[in-house]
Amino acid sequence: MAEYREIQGAAVQSLASSTGTIEGQIWYDNVNGAFKLQKFLPEAWASGGAISSARYLNAGAGTLTAGLTWGGRNTPIFSDTQEYDGSTWTSGGSYPKAISSHGGTGLQTAALSVGGLNPPSPPAYSDAFEYDGTTWANPSSIGRMGFGMKVSGTQTAAVATGGGYVGGPEVRNNADTELYDGTTWTAGNPFSTARSFHGTGGTEQTTSIIVGGRTGTSPSEVATTAVEEYDGTSWTAGTGYPVTIKENNGWGTTTDYIQAGGSTPSATDLVALYNGTTWTTGTSLPAPVTLNGTSQGTYNTNSGFVVAGSVSGSTSTATSEWTGAGVPVTVTFSSS
Repeated sequence: MAEYREIQGAAVQSLASSTGTIEGQIWYDNVNGAFKLQKFLPEAWASGGAISSARYLNAGAGTLTAGLTWGGRNTPIFSDTQEYDGSTWTSGGSYPKAISSHGGTGLQTAALSVGGLNPPSPPAYSDAFEYDGTTWANPSSIGRMGFGMKVSGTQTAAVATGGGYVGGPEVRNNADTELYDGTTWTAGNPFSTARSFHGTGGTEQTTSIIVGGRTGTSPSEVATTAVEEYDGTSWTAGTGYPVTIKENNGWGTTTDYIQAGGSTPSATDLVALYNGTTWTTGTSLPAPVTLNGTSQGTYNTNSGFVVAGSVSGSTSTATSEWTGAGVPVTVTFSSS
């Protein structure tokens, strides 16, 4: 029988932590006195904690273990904020107004919310608020109204895109870009396909991406496959999404993005990952979902969450947790 040294090309190492270990390596934890194995998880979805009230058209931000969701609608439209620790949602500071169809990004302690809607008046909001982990404050004006507007980046380097507005008897979508530096909103270059209720991601203004969304003018709005990428100045076309999609959400960057759920035109469980060139199909969501919130402070496809949304014609309280392929896990050997 081959020895471990012959298989791995090295003896079992005595280490204080798993730093630097590789997949399949057995090592001795000299701090806790145990033999351990380093492995990597496959991609998967798991059930997380439920939020307090079913809703859709809510926004999300933060990470899998420090998440955030706020607003949304059912009956009534909500103004509450809920914080996630990876297992349980608890109450945070209330949003200044009832809000739905808004965009969110950032971290649990440094989030940004833009635009939104609380019908019948006003037709849409044109403001943004910042969250510090306790309170929503520091209102600023984006300069235009928009529902279904989305935002990516951080609280001090954000990109707000698109959105719908009422133009005469119709709802129209725009191709506007607004840049935020933590104090002031300024106009950026527009993108090619006007849209609202689209997926978005980005760590900062130079790595932003928009995917799908509603485009056109009501009552003839349609979904799109269009993907556009932003370098901080200009938008360029990316590889189109595999199917037309709207009312979708995702997270990541222009080179490492995950799109989960949406409408095609009905709610879908489709998950796809983008590496900047190619879309590949990922593990499907546990159930079709659309108009949901997702993590946005997670800037890669290693982990994240989908929370609430519309599922099979009803609203949801569910959280689905994503673990991407390649997440390292340490297994401890026991004597049993």
